[in-house]
Amino acid sequence: MPSPMRFQPARTACLLTLALLAPVALRAPFLGAHAQQAAPAAPLSLLPADVVEKWKLFGPRADNPTQIIEVTGQPFARAIRVSVAKKPKNFWNVQLGATASGAIAKGDKLLLSLWVRGGEIVTPPAPQGPARVTVVLEENRDQFSKLSSSEVEAGDDWKRVQIRLVAGAAFEAGAVQLGLQVGHRPQIVEFGGVTLENYGQNFDFNTLPSSGTMRPGGSAKPAAPARRPVEELKGGVELLAPDAALQLETRSAAKIEAAPVTGRKFTTATRVVVAQPGAARLALPIAQGVKAGDALVAALYLKGTPKINPITGRPRLKIAFEAQNAAFPSLNVGEASQDRRAVSPAPVDGWRRIQIPFTAPTDAAPGAAKLILDVGSVAQEVWIGGVTLTNFGAGATAQTIEILPKRLSKPQFGGPAYGEADRKPDAPWRLKANARIEKLRKGDLLIQVRDAAGKAVPGAKIEVRMKKHGFVFGTAISGRRLMNPSPDFDTYRETAKTLFNGAVLDNDMKWYAWEANRQTPLAAVKWLRDHVGPVRGHTLVWPNWQYMPKADAEKFQKDPTGLQEHILKHIRDEAGALRGQIRDWDVINEPYTNYRFMEVLGDAAMIEWFKTARQADPQARLFVNDYDNIEDSDAEHAAAYEKVIRYLLDNGAPLDGIGLQSHFFHRSRQPARTMELLDRYAKFGLPLQITELDVPERDDKIRADQQRDLITLFFSHPAVDSITHWGFWEGSHWYPAAAMFDIDWTIRPNGQAYRDLVFKTWWSDAEGQSDARGQFSTRGFYGDYEITVSAGGKTKVVPFALQKNGKSLIVALN
Repeated sequence: MPSPMRFQPARTACLLTLALLAPVALRAPFLGAHAQQAAPAAPLSLLPADVVEKWKLFGPRADNPTQIIEVTGQPFARAIRVSVAKKPKNFWNVQLGATASGAIAKGDKLLLSLWVRGGEIVTPPAPQGPARVTVVLEENRDQFSKLSSSEVEAGDDWKRVQIRLVAGAAFEAGAVQLGLQVGHRPQIVEFGGVTLENYGQNFDFNTLPSSGTMRPGGSAKPAAPARRPVEELKGGVELLAPDAALQLETRSAAKIEAAPVTGRKFTTATRVVVAQPGAARLALPIAQGVKAGDALVAALYLKGTPKINPITGRPRLKIAFEAQNAAFPSLNVGEASQDRRAVSPAPVDGWRRIQIPFTAPTDAAPGAAKLILDVGSVAQEVWIGGVTLTNFGAGATAQTIEILPKRLSKPQFGGPAYGEADRKPDAPWRLKANARIEKLRKGDLLIQVRDAAGKAVPGAKIEVRMKKHGFVFGTAISGRRLMNPSPDFDTYRETAKTLFNGAVLDNDMKWYAWEANRQTPLAAVKWLRDHVGPVRGHTLVWPNWQYMPKADAEKFQKDPTGLQEHILKHIRDEAGALRGQIRDWDVINEPYTNYRFMEVLGDAAMIEWFKTARQADPQARLFVNDYDNIEDSDAEHAAAYEKVIRYLLDNGAPLDGIGLQSHFFHRSRQPARTMELLDRYAKFGLPLQITELDVPERDDKIRADQQRDLITLFFSHPAVDSITHWGFWEGSHWYPAAAMFDIDWTIRPNGQAYRDLVFKTWWSDAEGQSDARGQFSTRGFYGDYEITVSAGGKTKVVPFALQKNGKSLIVALN
């Protein structure tokens, strides 16, 4: 018997999660805003006037009928209704689509507007809450690459939603589709008055209606209530046990202890000392159960001391919700520091209050989820106290989003996490990736055997043995361990030689290490070039005080002119000393989170750093390098990184490539989404390098599968020209859980997965005999080969490099 339809009372909120063409406002602390200009007379409509007739329904039509309905009392006369009787596997499996008829230029300013109402199809008397809709703009092609995504909730009253966007690329007419995805649950949803208008580039966005909802009839939404600390809100349920203590969950050099506190509501704090960046996760079990969609607020007090970082003394903290749920095990909900993203306007006795609202991504039974506080991103001493996690329930979403500071919510890339279906051998994404690899990474080889007179030799025995990949599969190496003559490190050196054909020194070439001991990196680079392969240089400028020599940091903080000249001098010194020995230099590392030098010197300083590096080593390719761009869910970080890249290119910096660190602390998105993110950076037309890959997933099998599949994706992308792991041995790894080998050199499943891919699946050996024309043909991965030809008692061994421009080899048996 079918369930009846019921419109629930309106509980509305427009949750905007924009991984956009380009967001209206992006955090790039050192990039200035452009001047606004006057608006054109009228916008260009990108949807037909009779769009109600043009909607196409994707998904199982029989179970999800649509109909056009008449509407009164609204600015539109007709609307379209979609009825979802049964929840599909994925919410995007049921969606309406309409193609944008007009062309879009890069930088155009768009306004999307629609009216929506809806309700659950429920079994009385249990209400399920408001209807849910995901509004997307996407490229109108096979994979439907998302350009914008916004989550909308709607009740039984018409609600207007308006979203402002800036086009990050140009699109021809018909190349963009508006999608309304309604398969979240059994529900009915109605849409009317849908418009997508292009205001062009010379327009002041401030004159457009505010992003978000408007009340029925078009009246402006009233001002939001004053923002208040979460403890002042009513009706929440505390999810943490009152006596719960933070526990250090991962192996690291961090130390943890309880410390008394006076003058605060909490009497005990947790003091954590992180001697060096690495695995330092604090965990609190969540005593109460939660439901997917519950509005949660994490809050705590934070302070740091300058004992380890004497220049800044600012702690850093990442907050995550982690559930024992393979479909969505972890959600990075926000980052905080003592001077950013905080509720209190100024520290009081060193403490600052942090609070971050987010939505529970999944159901979790009591004790089946954890609140994670990751403090291992930098060396620091940090104090944490008064930690709470409050649940306001699914119906409180609007209240928590409006009352609490929205800037604390981290924009998410979105999309389903990597899961069981993605790991299957016949997964559709894998078949496509393997087809790309076959086309991109392999070539045809024709061997022609001739005798001393130049005549063809039929029946010659031919063996083709691959010796080395042309594509770089590299690793981070400790120069200190590499150059230690002790036999204890013989296995370290031998493994580096046999498993990799490229390398980067993990810490030895950073400024402070270079100044302390340059002989180790100089010797290590020579050894790596002789025994492993090309070397990446990491890094010339890490633009924060704590990453330069301590004495220099103290000297130049108030001397901008002296600071810039000192940086240029360092670039000339290090890049000059290694001139001709480094294939790729990270000229700037992590400009999004480490921007202190740019605050002092201005953006143009970055241009000079690149130009000076080019003068110091004209042969090296010059890169910028950053994290949280394809591996995590920080869309804000990724968008700001794009702005840095564009700024460098537009202002004449000799930028030759883009580094993507790829530390997958949280399970990656589905493979198709990862490819979209790679495409996002490939649009700059520069080589992409995966510079610091590791997968700290705790489940051995899932970690091996995820690492295998990430490498497969990267190897299949035409813009990626190298993949570098950030270490391989537990005894010399910044995050030991991600290593390929245990401390006793037992290979882990992810290490075996890497070895099987690179030296079996992607390894080419062949043998056979020359035909009547003296020819033998095969196909192999690009790289170095040894070819052995035998006939008539004569044998010849010939080295050969199979490259895209060299596919034929003549072997003369003299």
